Amino acid sequence: NLPIITSYTDSDPNNVICIGDTVTFTGAGTVALNYLYYLNGSLISNSTTPILDIDTLAHGDQVSLIIQDANSCYSDPSATFTYIVNQLPPVTLSSTEPSLVICSGTSVLFTAGSASQYQFFVNGNAATPLGGSQFYTTDSLNTGDIITVNGVSSGCVGSPDSMLFIVNPLPTITLSSDLGDTLCAGELIPFTST
Repeated sequence: NLPIITSYTDSDPNNVICIGDTVTFTGAGTVALNYLYYLNGSLISNSTTPILDIDTLAHGDQVSLIIQDANSCYSDPSATFTYIVNQLPPVTLSSTEPSLVICSGTSVLFTAGSASQYQFFVNGNAATPLGGSQFYTTDSLNTGDIITVNGVSSGCVGSPDSMLFIVNPLPTITLSSDLGDTLCAGELIPFTST
């Protein structure tokens, strides 16, 4: 009798993944000796191990299985898993202060792009929830603060983009006069500022 595939599963139930994701395939059969995995009709693995991990799937790729017994008899091919592979969004970040050098208290508007959902972070702490808004505004930056944005599209998280700010303190101005607090009407007052 020819060997029969009794089980063929993958680790992604929807067959929708992000590029670079690892998918684990597992086969089982009657009197199986070798497990032959095919990608788009080409043999990619012939092993006694029933499990195969693939992290290089591309959009439209198809993976199927045939098993072989000790008599070199082959099973019928399995059903085929076909994959939708989504790209990682190329997240971008810009601001109204492109020099990244501001004065304390300056309001800065950050704008993210190239994804469908965004989340902003300040020094690794979430400043906004994950959502559809691509904007974040703050006036409380300090020197060394790092603003980072993560972007998500079709469930895939892109590489974050970030900005490091230098924040200069506002100058303190002291105004003084040598004439004291008592003046005559019309008297000119010389002031000194530091």
